[in-house]
Amino acid sequence: MRGQRIGVDLDSKNRFQMLKTYLNGRRFGETEVWETRNGFHVKIKKTVTAQKNILVRHTLGDDPLRLQCDEAKVELGLHNLVDTLFTEKWYPDGTYSKAEQINPLAEQFWGVNSLVY
Repeated sequence: MRGQRIGVDLDSKNRFQMLKTYLNGRRFGETEVWETRNGFHVKIKKTVTAQKNILVRHTLGDDPLRLQCDEAKVELGLHNLVDTLFTEKWYPDGTYSKAEQINPLAEQFWGVNSLVY
């Protein structure tokens, strides 16, 4: 799927930021959202070059460190390694998490659990 989608990593549980990224991402192509342990992954089905992928991710608020790493990969000619998102992850403390697809338009935004300070 690499090269055939644009993936945005949001390292925050801020549902308003996620919704904004989702709605803006829909301008580029069919978009889906996955909730992760630390935030959200927004995946846009769109075939683009590695450089265009990075440009769109900058626009949509992707993780800055992830963008820097991918810019370095492009400079080294490692285009096929750009835009990696993990669906499942083991952490150093031994815990495991798996991203779950959600419908961003059906999310609760005003409940106590969704407030972000």
